[in-house]
Amino acid sequence: MLNRWMRAAAVAVGCLLVVGTAEAKPAAGGKKTVVSAGWTITATEKMGSARQGKGRPVVLWQPKRAERGCSEEHSGRLLSAVGALVSFEQSGGGYCEGAAHPWASANFVTLDLRTGKPVSLYDLFSKAEVDAAIAADPFLKKSKGDPDADCKFTLDDFDKSFAFVDLKGDKVGVRIGLAHGCEAARGNLTQIGVTLLAKEPLLSDLRAAEAAKTLYKHLGRK
Repeated sequence: MLNRWMRAAAVAVGCLLVVGTAEAKPAAGGKKTVVSAGWTITATEKMGSARQGKGRPVVLWQPKRAERGCSEEHSGRLLSAVGALVSFEQSGGGYCEGAAHPWASANFVTLDLRTGKPVSLYDLFSKAEVDAAIAADPFLKKSKGDPDADCKFTLDDFDKSFAFVDLKGDKVGVRIGLAHGCEAARGNLTQIGVTLLAKEPLLSDLRAAEAAKTLYKHLGRK
């Protein structure tokens, strides 16, 4: 369970898009086990990892040792598994003696398990389509009139902070997590939703994930 600093970090939800071989298996004690494209992914609040066969595991999130004089906690949450692409939420918070205030952060991450590196929406969809979807988002449009918007969230690296929600035909719902924009809003995670056109080979992976219930609408709901 997250400590008092993380409990104080609000999650702001903007305009959400929730539209309704890989395999998901429920487990006791809050542990999830997901098999996707030959990768076995295991996830608890404190630890997440993936392994293909007898290969070396890929660490998704894990506890971190705090520096002397500091106290901190970290956690993760599995959001979606599509082929070799696994998306998760990671959050953390803590305090160091003598600091002016505690710290907190939250964001989404999508990793390609084959490389162990983050994936960008621009790697999967055309830049023009992604940018147009962001520009058309009602929440972001409305926020242009909010003088505090730049503090509440930032669009920096938004393309690397996402998860796959659901699939309808060849249109995939994508949830994007926007980190806080200034320290006064530390720990905020503003979420928006967009719809993008999926093409092969991603489309086949999404169809398999939809059938096996490893999209956000199956795994990511709290």
